[in-house]
Amino acid sequence: CEEIPPMTNLDSKRYFSGTWYGMYSQYGKPTSVCKTLKMTLKSDGTLNNEVYGYSLTKENKPKFASVHCNGSENDTKGKYTLICEKMNDNKGKKKHPVTFDGVVLVTDYDRFSIVHQCLSNGTIKLGTFLVLGRKSDDYTIQDTVKKILDPLDIKFDLFQSREKVDCKKHPDE
Repeated sequence: CEEIPPMTNLDSKRYFSGTWYGMYSQYGKPTSVCKTLKMTLKSDGTLNNEVYGYSLTKENKPKFASVHCNGSENDTKGKYTLICEKMNDNKGKKKHPVTFDGVVLVTDYDRFSIVHQCLSNGTIKLGTFLVLGRKSDDYTIQDTVKKILDPLDIKFDLFQSREKVDCKKHPDE
């Protein structure tokens, strides 16, 4: 995964609170943007993130899942590490925690955020850029996001877009 510098002077309390929605994803299936993230920063610095999402079965039916993540912001503000476990739909299989190292590139706190996440699962590492929104239907952020990503040579036009998917609401939300 690439070394990405975080946003300077990130207000962690403001950023890591409330609900964010997946809006655009650099990689993944179309439903990869259909995520709801409920974040909490506790007074001891612990980050909690409940992620609700789904994938489609072969029969084109939603297969819902929730993921519980715990972690902390790193010494560098804007960088964080989360260890996540799938909470349901595991069918008796052993849970394998997945580590996410994240970097907040930029946020306006109220409308959008651009994040780089590096997923580590054993020897596999995969980096991806995500665009999160405070509202699940605010596509006015596109132009702003494109202006930020273009100079970084990141092809925003190739991202999966929530606008093109009929995202289903998770029953536990």
